[in-house]
Amino acid sequence: MADQTFFPQAIAWGRLPNGKFFLNLAMQIAGPGGKLMRVPVTSFILTKDEEERLKASLTGLHIVTGNGRN
Repeated sequence: MADQTFFPQAIAWGRLPNGKFFLNLAMQIAGPGGKLMRVPVTSFILTKDEEERLKASLTGLHIVTGNGRN
């Protein structure tokens, strides 16, 4: 069986200049000198309806940010 490597993933979101909402998913890998690099995996650009449904589904959900330390 082949060895599998796990890479932490990062999600980023924001608005494009045209006002559409986007989500980016990336893997975090160690680059040269141990510097953390993000390698894009996929991106989503949402319609207004998809954005509203996403917000409704996330209501009450606590999203951890940063390095995970409290």
